[in-house]
Amino acid sequence: MSRLARRNPFASTRMHSLPYRAPGFCIENISIKFRELNRRAALVGMHGHGKSTLLEQITALFRASGETILRIQLREGDRRLDQNTRCELTEALGRYTLVILDGAEQLSLWNWRRFLQSLPSETGCLITSHRPGRLPTLWRCETTLDLLLELVEDLQGPVSSEQQALMAGLFASHRGDMRLCLRSLYDYYADGIWTPIRDEMQ
Repeated sequence: MSRLARRNPFASTRMHSLPYRAPGFCIENISIKFRELNRRAALVGMHGHGKSTLLEQITALFRASGETILRIQLREGDRRLDQNTRCELTEALGRYTLVILDGAEQLSLWNWRRFLQSLPSETGCLITSHRPGRLPTLWRCETTLDLLLELVEDLQGPVSSEQQALMAGLFASHRGDMRLCLRSLYDYYADGIWTPIRDEMQ
């Protein structure tokens, strides 16, 4: 990473260090609600709304409480588990108490049912999905303009009125996707200091 990139408050390493936050959210209550949902539940939210950040925190919380975790990540277009993943899942289930499936909405309905039926009843399952319905919702990830302003202030310090107007425009154009909003702001610090991009503001 270049010296200027390290000085940029919106560098990826700094953004990834931000904890998940939302009104009414308490990480300690997550494990309680997970048990109330019989250890089968979903984190729901659209792209850039905090699912990945929250999932990292929950995974760390569950590991600290003694869970042994198998994590499977699906990419866009993965309509089924590949052969290696299916073999790993079959061989490992006896050693893991919790399976995390990140991107469950990618699976076709038939393959989703096949996956769920393969899990022993005592094995927990936590998924992420863009839409509710496949498992009971543990937490719904949503964003607001106020949240964006709070994250920006954490990264760079006080937010000017000019910046607030910019944030409002970014939040609307990116439909609340925090990841895209924060990535867009990287270019405004290309020289290590805030430099408005006039063409975009006209």
